[in-house]
Amino acid sequence: MLNAMSTLLTLLLAAVTMASVAATHDKSPIFGAYLAEAMTETQLQPAVRSLCANYTKFYVDELQKLTLWAVQMYDSTAKVPDGVLSGNVYQFGHFDGCLKIRVDLEDGEGFRGKHCLAKIKFAPKPETYPQYFLPSDDPFRMEFDANGSAWEKIKYTGDLRKQRRDAIYWGVCVPSVCGAKSVLEGIKNAIKPLQDSFGVNANVELVEKNCKILQSETFDTLDISYSLILFIIIVIVLICTAVDTYTAYLDKITDSFGIRILRSFSVRTNWLILCQGPAARDNDAGDLRSIHGLRFLSMWLIIMGHRCMFSLGGPLFNPERIEEIYTSALNMILLNGTIIVDTFFLISGFLSCYLMLLELDKKRKVNVSLLYAYRYIRLTPVYAMVVGFYATIYPKLGDGPMWDQKVGLERDRCRDNWWANLLYINNYVNAENMCMFQSWFLACDMHYFLLSPLIIYPLWRWPRPGKVLLFFVTSLSIFVPFAVTLLGGLDAVLLLFMSTLADPVSNETFRSIYIPSHTRAAPYFIGIVWGYVLYKIRSEGIKINKKFAAAIFIFLHFVAFGCIFGAWAFYIPDIPRSALEKALYGGFHRAGWAISIGWLIVACALSLAGPYRALLSWKPMVPLGRLTYCAFLAHSGVQMYQSASMRVPEYMTYFKMLWMTLGDVSFTFGVALVLYMLFEAPVTALQRIFFKKDRKPAGDNQQLPVTMVQNEIRETCRA
Repeated sequence: MLNAMSTLLTLLLAAVTMASVAATHDKSPIFGAYLAEAMTETQLQPAVRSLCANYTKFYVDELQKLTLWAVQMYDSTAKVPDGVLSGNVYQFGHFDGCLKIRVDLEDGEGFRGKHCLAKIKFAPKPETYPQYFLPSDDPFRMEFDANGSAWEKIKYTGDLRKQRRDAIYWGVCVPSVCGAKSVLEGIKNAIKPLQDSFGVNANVELVEKNCKILQSETFDTLDISYSLILFIIIVIVLICTAVDTYTAYLDKITDSFGIRILRSFSVRTNWLILCQGPAARDNDAGDLRSIHGLRFLSMWLIIMGHRCMFSLGGPLFNPERIEEIYTSALNMILLNGTIIVDTFFLISGFLSCYLMLLELDKKRKVNVSLLYAYRYIRLTPVYAMVVGFYATIYPKLGDGPMWDQKVGLERDRCRDNWWANLLYINNYVNAENMCMFQSWFLACDMHYFLLSPLIIYPLWRWPRPGKVLLFFVTSLSIFVPFAVTLLGGLDAVLLLFMSTLADPVSNETFRSIYIPSHTRAAPYFIGIVWGYVLYKIRSEGIKINKKFAAAIFIFLHFVAFGCIFGAWAFYIPDIPRSALEKALYGGFHRAGWAISIGWLIVACALSLAGPYRALLSWKPMVPLGRLTYCAFLAHSGVQMYQSASMRVPEYMTYFKMLWMTLGDVSFTFGVALVLYMLFEAPVTALQRIFFKKDRKPAGDNQQLPVTMVQNEIRETCRA
């Protein structure tokens, strides 16, 4: 059987590359003729049809002569695949070698190499191996009888842990004048004789976006407009930095309105602000420095989780080894890492409540409309610039066999749905075509922030009814995902199988549970609860016994670990879980995690967290924590670039995953620093000026608050 399959794939290679004469020394290139004929028949325009047929035949003739460009075209096409039984289904050929081909003819005409990535699905005919179409005795087995048929390992049995082996992605190099439709029909016609000879059915898929030729980039109006805006901002920042540095050198710093505007764009001033420690004016909020460290470490883990997504959901050389990670509970640290996102919801809710209550104690009121405006202005400019980058410049910065499938798709989504992102409704509107897959978080967080004053103010003004309201809203936020999971028959968590990681938007659990605001709200409202707890402890002078605090820590450690590792039960395919079991875990595991991390924040603020407080409050964590918003916006672009520009499948190990994550973190925070200096820091400084809050020259005693939320609440309440 294996010999027959190998022969089939070898002949298929010959058909696709029109090179059977080179392989067999046959003077009658039958497969080249098949393909040339198919290309001629399927083109719509006669002139183009003639060119494709002529150049295809010309390619075959020149290959027999061993002409360099023809041999390079053959050499750039994928050969007989290796490792298909182990899940290595991506056979790219040599992408760069194909695109470098340029053929200039004497009549002034010519063509270039064109790389196409076709998908070939194959299966035995029923009469060849009838057992292939019968239910498997053990559909979830990981080991196979070495003396059995290879079709048993190729057959897809519904085990989502496994990479499908019944489809191969095959890179072919053809003359650029031939369209994807011609190549597709040529491959189909060329393999027809093979299907009858070897008892195999094959289905070929190829679209134009999976074909690539080397050509100069073109810039439309949107590209030029974005580039011009970016250029102007960079020039402004450079000029302001130079002037600010010069005046500081001459010791001629003034506090005039114009100088404050200028210094808002100065890299020097914003660097000093970024690196300074907590300001004296924030001491009344208690020691919340640990939040910086918690934000940075959480961002680090999120980047690692998304590295898993891009690497495990893309071309892999060793999927069989990756399939084994789903069988170990210890790997839930990676596979259930999506729970880390809830830490940010928790922090946002905690700060919204705690700091707003402190300001209400002082000012007795809060301007809600101004608070909303301040937050929108604070978040949106840098967000809009990143969305614009995706829609314009980003796709022009690289290439690869899968570049258009990944980066090109992201460009189209951002051009079509940018408005939904900037209105923060993209997790509900056109969510199946979301621009920037991680941007759902910003929409959720904005929705919760809009609700928070409606809960926190009653909590301060009318404590008893406010507590009832908070209890009701928090309970409802836990019940909703429980009910949605139960009634929809959905998975308890987003199960990160390789097929899901390749296209998470197509997963029903992702669309119905993972990204909607109404199913992710529990950690935010639990954060409000913990913010209120800390506020009451401090305002009433409540003392917490260290032994009692240690007991809570021990208990909540078990809760947190249970929330992480409990997901393993739903990765075991041969032990079915009831809808109720899924709903219970789906509804409560995020709440359990938020309760555990919430206590960590409170314990650090009360100096009851020991080594946790020392680590999270470490001085370098402060600037890194302040860069997490820009890092959140930037990291997916960094990782997507690497994934989309791959030329060969990745051999993945735990060490390589860690190594790549460290590179992602380093590069991402470098990009985040640039975004911060160009957009976030200037907008923050300008807000202080125009909201009449900048009473002192920037860079002296001015300081960024603990987090973005704290700044919004403090500055707006003081207005």
